[in-house]
Amino acid sequence: MSKADEIKAQSLAGKPRILVVDDDPNIADTLKDIIEEWNYGVSTAQTVREALSQVEEASFNAMVVDFNLPDGSGLDIAVKVKEISPASRVILMTGQAGLKMTEGPETIFSYLIKPVDPRELKTILEKIFDSQR
Repeated sequence: MSKADEIKAQSLAGKPRILVVDDDPNIADTLKDIIEEWNYGVSTAQTVREALSQVEEASFNAMVVDFNLPDGSGLDIAVKVKEISPASRVILMTGQAGLKMTEGPETIFSYLIKPVDPRELKTILEKIFDSQR
């Protein structure tokens, strides 16, 4: 089964998988706890390398990715995810409200400002899952 088929099946079954990527373990764990309360599967990573390794191994419906990571940026992940798993969607997080994003909508589905509002995150995730069904 292709990654795209797995992602669609996960959405249809109501069991989407999300990858949270943030080098701050407190932020990653908090987001993981919130998302798990919504009964979605969640994995975490702290670096670009770790995130891409997981994307190659598993199918994720969505990724919530910090802009600044120790070994690159969230944009690096978004560009590679488009190649590895085009059906996956990337939500980019940043603590810099005025940051100008340079990548187009083809690599980033949405943006969030830290601290992340759980209601806003859930709304964005539901839009992603609806589009994948």
